[in-house]
Parts: sequence; C-alpha cells; structure tokens
Amino acid sequence: MRREIEMFEQLHGRERIICVLAAGSPEESIPPILKTRLIPDASGVLREMPAEPLAADLRPEAKAKRKAELLRIIAAVAGCSYDDLRQRERARKRKRIALASVAAALTIAAVGVFAFQFHQTSEAALIAESKSLAAQALDQYAQGETAQAIETALQALPSSESDTSRPLVPEAQAALEKILALNPDPEQPWTPFYLFETDGEIVDVTYSQEGTWAAVLDATGTVSLYNADNGTLTGTATPHVFELRDDTVPARDWFIKAISPSCLVMGNVTGPGGVVVIDPLTNEVLLDLDDIYPLTAIPLENETGSSDFGLLTYGTRSIAAFLVDAQAKNLLAGAEMPVDQFPRMANLDTFCIQKAPARAYYALDTALVTFNLADETARQDTVSDATIQSVHCKDDLVAFAAANIENSSDGINNYPFSITVARNTGDGFETLWTYEDTFAVTVSTRNDTPQPFASVPKIVDILHCGEDLVLAAAGKKLYAFSLTTGEVVYEQEFAASIVAA
Repeated sequence: MRREIEMFEQLHGRERIICVLAAGSPEESIPPILKTRLIPDASGVLREMPAEPLAADLRPEAKAKRKAELLRIIAAVAGCSYDDLRQRERARKRKRIALASVAAALTIAAVGVFAFQFHQTSEAALIAESKSLAAQALDQYAQGETAQAIETALQALPSSESDTSRPLVPEAQAALEKILALNPDPEQPWTPFYLFETDGEIVDVTYSQEGTWAAVLDATGTVSLYNADNGTLTGTATPHVFELRDDTVPARDWFIKAISPSCLVMGNVTGPGGVVVIDPLTNEVLLDLDDIYPLTAIPLENETGSSDFGLLTYGTRSIAAFLVDAQAKNLLAGAEMPVDQFPRMANLDTFCIQKAPARAYYALDTALVTFNLADETARQDTVSDATIQSVHCKDDLVAFAAANIENSSDGINNYPFSITVARNTGDGFETLWTYEDTFAVTVSTRNDTPQPFASVPKIVDILHCGEDLVLAAAGKKLYAFSLTTGEVVYEQEFAASIVAA
C-alpha cells in the first residue's frame, strides 16, 4: 500500500489522496506515509513534519453521522468546500421545514423547487464522477492499457445522444477521443497500444513480422509471449538455454529471434551454449541443440513465412553456417570455415543465407566468407579495400556495403563508403557495379577523438518489386539502386542519421 501511495502521489499529488476510515483507529489504520509532509521552515528548507490527514470516518453507525462523512468525501472529489456542502444541506432542510408550513396550494410549487435543486446537486456529483473517470482513463492509456482505458472513458459518458441519465462532460469526451486517436496530438506522434512488464530487466525483444505475437526475454531467463492484437500475456517459459551462471551477462550472451509466425529461436552464445526453437502458437519445442555456440539466427533471404532459417555459430578456431528446418526438427546442411582468430566484436549484419542456391555469406573485415552448404565447403575471398559493414544476397548475386569509419574523418565528417554488387562465379567474385559516395555520421567524443556510432553504411534489404532493388542507408542518406545495373532510382537525405529502415 505504501508503494501505491508513493506512486499515486508522484503522478497526481498529495491533495488528490482522500482517506476514508472504515475500521480501527486513525493511529493504527492511516498509513505512516500520510502522517508526515515536507514543509518549508523559516529558512525555506523542506523538512519532514507531522501532518494529520483529513479522513472521512465511516465507523459510526448513526445515519446522520455517516451522511455527514459522505458529504466530506463528495466535497473532496468534487473539489469544493465541505462547509459549502454542509451549509447547502442545512439550507435545504430549513427550506423543507418552511415549505411544510405553507398552504396546500403552494405545496406542488415547493416540491418542484426542491426537485430542481436536488437534480442540480446530483448533476454536480455526476460531473465530478465523470471527470474522475476521465482522468483514470487517461492514466490507463498512458500505461498502455488501451482496452481498459476505453471502457473507463465510456463509463464517464452518456450511452447515446438521448441518454439524460448522465451529463456530457467535455473532459470525458476529450479523453475518449485521445484514446481512440481521433484528434492526434502533433506533439505526440506515438501512442501506446499496450504495455509489456517483466520481472527482470528486458534483454531482447522480437516479434512476428506478420503481427501475430511478440516475445520478450528478461534478465531472469524468462521468455514471455504476448498476443500482438491486444497485448495480453499468452504464456511464459524459462528455457534451460538461458541458465544464469556467475559469468553470465544476459544482454551480451542471450538472444531471441522471430523467424516466422511458427518459429522462435532462442540462443546462448557463452557458457554451455545451446539453441532452442519453439512454435509460439503451440509452445511446442521444435529443436533443442546443445554444445553449439550461436552468434545469431536469421530468416532466409528472398523467403517469407518459412520456418527454415540460418544459424551462424563459432568455435575456438572456426565459424560455421547452418541451414535449419525447424518443422522437420533437424539441420539441413552446414559448412565450417577455420579462422586464426575470431573478431572480438562480431558484426552480425554481415551474415546472410539463402536456400537456392544453398549458400551463406559472412564478412570478416575486408574478406567475404562463402559457405557452400550443398557440398559443406567454405571459401574466403578479399573483395573490398574497406571494412565490410553489411551483406545481402539473391541467387548468385551478393550486395555489400563497405567503409572504414574508425578515426578516418578528414575533419569535416565526410566518410567515403561504397555499395557493391558482385556475382559469385563459384571460384570467386565478379564485380557488376560499385557506387561510391561520402556520408556524415552522428559522433560522440572520447578522449577528444570523435567516435562515429550512427549510422554506418548498411544494405537494408533487397526489395523484389517490378525490378529488384538494393535498399541502402549511409549516415543521413537513403538510396535505392537497381540490383543488376547499379542505377540510383531513389535518393534522399534526412535531418539526422538513419538508425533503421
């Protein structure tokens, strides 16, 4: 209860906390947090001083006393003076006594006056209730509880234009319009649909591209599944692959990846390692691999909705790529490449895989590793003068972006980069075209040296429209190239670095 009071006081202020004493004594029943208040002393310093909160007392059984206490509550909710309500009540009693003594001819008129005044008082209480419900609805909306917020806002409004049982309060109507986004606030372009809350710090989030579910991994090793239509929790699990050890850093060592509506991959890159694949729609475990160290899992290039996926793994002196069929619950194919030393910071944007032809690619600095999954062989070719930042493939074509961004600025933040499309001939790569330009990055300063961190050149995707297009981003610039000719069919520069597209 103390935590609820602290949270409410932070959001709405102490003056909106109304105490109602139902049983016991004020000393034992009123929470200690409400018995003190920060009050400035003579020098203006805030000091915690005793404060006796005003509490409506519903303990007396006498009807008159309980009615007086109810008036105290109504006054607090309506934001008016208790004495005003009490004087109004006394005036009403005196008026009834006076009216009772008048002639019978005036009785009907007197009753009419009283009925009108009673209606006015009832209407004021209903208006206060509607305003309170509107505020509650906006609080629920701010917490992502959209469905509950709509229900609360509707309770504050008449059911139709002809419904006279409740007045139409502008605050309630405005609350419902905001929740339904009927009049979007230009200063608040993003509105929450729902809120995901986990027991531990959130480590990773993924979701079905088809919009059926979302999954959240927290630092306790728990995976929570949510319905993406309404945000309801559909299930939780703590897979053994997310075992907490003394040297585990969940944000660095664990990941979850959505492959398709029926395929969720969970991996651990350190400790005992391991990969677990489940069907989020049925919670069925499709695959459970031990003694494997996955760096990432990705959907197949040029395919949507397939439960097949690519897996990039590493060993002490090697990296490997696998094609996995989740529904068949086995590894379809794989190839391994020996390396002298695996990079300390692996760039997972340089991994891509396709089923036909069965090949995977991963870039190591300026070289491109080709995993031929059909015959389980691997080859490494130097294809760039600069560090490869991202890779995508289609059939026998490979598109990659390259740039040296570490301390390579010429002082005006112009970094050269290139976009290249090359054909895999089986024995090497034949360059079809290269596009070169410069870009500006968002930088931070460390030891008086600018360090770029957003956004390196990246092949976002290969778009399959009437013509296959390479969508690429570099710093503030967005491009679309013809896959086969390299012609720039679209280019735009934004006000800030592109983080994702």
